[in-house]
Amino acid sequence: MPALFPISRMADCHHATKDPYLASFLLAEEAVLAGVTRLGPKRVEVRFVADWRLHELLRLYQSGRAIPVVPSRLFDAFKRIKSLSRERR
Repeated sequence: MPALFPISRMADCHHATKDPYLASFLLAEEAVLAGVTRLGPKRVEVRFVADWRLHELLRLYQSGRAIPVVPSRLFDAFKRIKSLSRERR
């Protein structure tokens, strides 16, 4: 008997930000990068897969609590975002 409704996969939910510091933090803490879109000469939108890990990182970032961050990972994440935004024009 055929299914009444076709089975389709739901689209993945994403969290988008234009804040380069937040995006760098999320990427440095291994959030799943979904895409980068260049909006203008100095504007970039970075999208992450909205999973439980991302929501925990967002809460941590917005709490203002001091947390240990490896500076080289944070700087590398910032450079990676800039590089990806230049590639995808």
